[in-house]
Amino acid sequence: MTELLDPDFRRGDVSYPRYSGPGLHRGKLRPESRGKKGRLLFFMGKSAKKDFYSLIEAICVKDSRYKPDSYGFVIHALHWTQARLKKQAHISGKELSQGLRDFAIEQYGPMARTVLKHWGITKTGDFGNIVFNMISKKLLAKTDEDSIDDFKEVYSFDAAFDYAKILADSKTTL
Repeated sequence: MTELLDPDFRRGDVSYPRYSGPGLHRGKLRPESRGKKGRLLFFMGKSAKKDFYSLIEAICVKDSRYKPDSYGFVIHALHWTQARLKKQAHISGKELSQGLRDFAIEQYGPMARTVLKHWGITKTGDFGNIVFNMISKKLLAKTDEDSIDDFKEVYSFDAAFDYAKILADSKTTL
């Protein structure tokens, strides 16, 4: 298979500098977080981690619209959103979309939209495509009621990632 992922991604050295919650340590993936209920494959042992990267490579060969880092970001944002909503299990597409927005702003501030665009994400429907790509590889699960349509037009990227508003909000929280 062609080497799609950069070495930092393959090693798990994907940095999210401000988040150090479940499964992460100092912004790095913590593969030693094993066996805890609610953890996805991404946070299990070394062989599972290798499988995760192999599965993401396979997804990216089939669907090249999104960069591999976007999948890791969605996994992190899912756990962050679950913790924030105090839910260990299922969350809706709308809840996840809103959590992805908030997590992106927390991680990247005014650059959030630029980072997401670099990964190929320009609308909430793209989050749904990424989630359902991972569902197809059994990295995530869904209920019978879940649909990719749950992610369509949840919010406008222009409004949600408005540079001036994010900058103003960050100044008021200092």
